[in-house]
Amino acid sequence: MLRKGIIARLPRPLRHELNRRLADNLDGGAILNWLNALPEVKAVLARDFGGEPIGKQTRVKPGKTNRTPSPRFPRPKVGPFPAPSDAKYL
Repeated sequence: MLRKGIIARLPRPLRHELNRRLADNLDGGAILNWLNALPEVKAVLARDFGGEPIGKQTRVKPGKTNRTPSPRFPRPKVGPFPAPSDAKYL
């Protein structure tokens, strides 16, 4: 499944301007306010993300595009760590 975030869906000139502002170390809040006020961003948010504005931490809602561990490749189980007195140092 191809995953494209909010920024990747924006027009290329807008992404370049965003990168320039980030490279200039502009305040993140000011950048978010600028982005959320743009009609192009509002259209993408309305079409693909339920119209919610871009926030400091834009979270993925359950059931949308969350990544879950594949049952074919389960995470390894980690056993208990030895107590510091049991640890062997070289």
